[in-house]
Amino acid sequence: MMYLFHNIYGDAAELIVSAPDGVECVPWGPTAEAEAARNVKLAELNASISALPALLYWRDEVTIEDVTIPAHWREIRICDLPQPWTWEQILSLT
Repeated sequence: MMYLFHNIYGDAAELIVSAPDGVECVPWGPTAEAEAARNVKLAELNASISALPALLYWRDEVTIEDVTIPAHWREIRICDLPQPWTWEQILSLT
């Protein structure tokens, strides 16, 4: 599962409506209910994000030249990518 965290102002509207299977969209909303739901999701994942929009995805443990990188959530800061944003562009980075 991957998680698209986005604000409610529409900059990620095209990504939201075209999200592929396996992507859950989580709004960074203006209401107390939306904020609570977002905080619950981040707590469930034991993760945080640094910008909006952002995609969180799970990366399994990997060993490269005797260095083991533990499994963890990774963040793609979509806001740093050139626009227009596409799922093809974003998923190529996972």
